[in-house]
Amino acid sequence: MSIAIEAARAGAEVLMLERSGRWGGAASMTGGFIYLGGGTLLQRALGFEDTVENMKAFMKAALRPGTDEAKVDA
Repeated sequence: MSIAIEAARAGAEVLMLERSGRWGGAASMTGGFIYLGGGTLLQRALGFEDTVENMKAFMKAALRPGTDEAKVDA
């Protein structure tokens, strides 16, 4: 959405499509937080332990219903 806003501000004609019935798509169903993990270098440097498996489990739980599990797994 932010890219579309900036493109419109720059003078582009923008059309946004959303598969869900409300703004924000699946991200809006997470309760307002974003999972930025999966065991990144930054997490490790800051002393946080996380894994890709934890991130997948969280995404599948948070995005229900309508989760495309194959996409999450990819």
